[in-house]
Amino acid sequence: MEDLSGDIKIKLATLNDANRLNNFFNHYYNENRSLDQWKWLFARKISSDGNLLFSYAEYQNKIIGTQALIPIPFINSSNQMINTAKSEETLISNEFRGKNLFDLMYQKLFKINEVNNFDFIWGFTPAVKPFERIGFETLGTTSQVFKVFNNKGLSEITGSYENPRLFLEKFLSLSCSIYSNFKKPKLKKKDFISFESVSSFSNDLKGVVEKFLDRNNVTSINRSQDFFEWRIFNNPFNKPKFICLKEKGKPIAYVIYGINESVAAIVDFIVDPKYLENKESNYLLFHLLQHVENDVKKENASIIRSWNLGNNPLSKKILNLYKDFGWLETQRGLSFILKNQNKDNNLKLNDLYITRLMNQGALF
Repeated sequence: MEDLSGDIKIKLATLNDANRLNNFFNHYYNENRSLDQWKWLFARKISSDGNLLFSYAEYQNKIIGTQALIPIPFINSSNQMINTAKSEETLISNEFRGKNLFDLMYQKLFKINEVNNFDFIWGFTPAVKPFERIGFETLGTTSQVFKVFNNKGLSEITGSYENPRLFLEKFLSLSCSIYSNFKKPKLKKKDFISFESVSSFSNDLKGVVEKFLDRNNVTSINRSQDFFEWRIFNNPFNKPKFICLKEKGKPIAYVIYGINESVAAIVDFIVDPKYLENKESNYLLFHLLQHVENDVKKENASIIRSWNLGNNPLSKKILNLYKDFGWLETQRGLSFILKNQNKDNNLKLNDLYITRLMNQGALF
């Protein structure tokens, strides 16, 4: 094959490149992402020289590869902020693979001072080798917890719509649904609990998050009003529901969820730690999960799912909560990769609480 590497240019993106970069993504994935959605993802912060945290490869004025970073602050159990970025938009045209473009695009990003000041860079990927080559570690793989509502459920997440596998998956879907209904505890109405739709991040909810992180000694996304304004309330991809569970008027948990066609997902789940301690306290949280399930079934969901990752006590408690309410687990998932750039913040997988809130733009 002809060596074209000398004619390939690696550049930093500006807003003037937005339309071309978004068109490259849409063509690659056969999507219809809007320019406003692209800007929401990648143009929240623009440097003084007009550059974005976005590099791309170009050949004969045609974009052939992209690599971006999205700044997302984390916070630890001591309430200390951690400066991080998420790796996104890793795309290379098929005919230009094997030309070191991934490394070159990241090299371009690493020349930006702000990128070198991130404590760590992280992301989810099905292909870990390119990332490991430039200093990322693979910390683990997400699993999915799910509950099937009808005979289409499993096909919605496996993409199997053809016979003969379709017949098997319909049978398995019905089996999963029957098992879940058998496993799920019977709930009695509790007059002292209530559900409230959340439109802004109150100090009471902030207190629940702080206790959740502190008591469980974990690090996670900094769930602040600014973050939720961007990520949830002003999300141009979809409008998730944000529901708070209250006991005698006091917030004890919240869940963020939504549905895309017939597949529903829990995006984030935060709980006052004392309600994760035993089966009796779990009982109130079951009411919150039941509220979510009832709501998405009204919108014709065939299945609901969420992520699980990590072997720390918190992840195990959340996983067991789902399972005790009739959810199932599958190991299908993505690898979680991390590049540590600050030796004082030597994070390990079990230090983290990971949810679908860390997913890219479309939350579901």
